[in-house]
Amino acid sequence: MKDNDTTPIFLGVAAIGVAIWLHIKNAEFQTALSQCHSDFQSFKEGVLYGK
Repeated sequence: MKDNDTTPIFLGVAAIGVAIWLHIKNAEFQTALSQCHSDFQSFKEGVLYGK
């Protein structure tokens, strides 16, 4: 096997790694966004209804 034969394999593994990392980061972002929305709803209810 020549050195340049491993390049597509390396790029494929790197692409899969980046895709997994981005998926994890997106999940963390969604969790943070959900928490922010929940906090905002609590704040809004407190202002509107005095809770």
